[in-house]
Amino acid sequence: MMMLKKLTLPAAFVLSTLALTWSNVTLADYEDTRALEKAKISLVEAIQLAERETQGRAFEAQIDHERFGPEFEVSVLVEQTIYEVKIDAQTGAIFSVREDHDD
Repeated sequence: MMMLKKLTLPAAFVLSTLALTWSNVTLADYEDTRALEKAKISLVEAIQLAERETQGRAFEAQIDHERFGPEFEVSVLVEQTIYEVKIDAQTGAIFSVREDHDD
């Protein structure tokens, strides 16, 4: 009986940790899905806009649900410099182009 208790407690901890991790991933996916449903332009169009604006090559893109609505964030490489381009997902308007110092 003591051996069963020793095995059960760690197993319960592992299972609860996995459940919490899975629920966080699901919540993030749900928020991204909601943002994408509200978008009027596609992710491909956002990438094309960012590349055209910077004359660079996109290597990463995502959609975020911000306070005023969904926006695309596209990372673009221009001559060894990385830029972050933020685009309104409903209108296609470019909010900002800034050098990305985070990476």
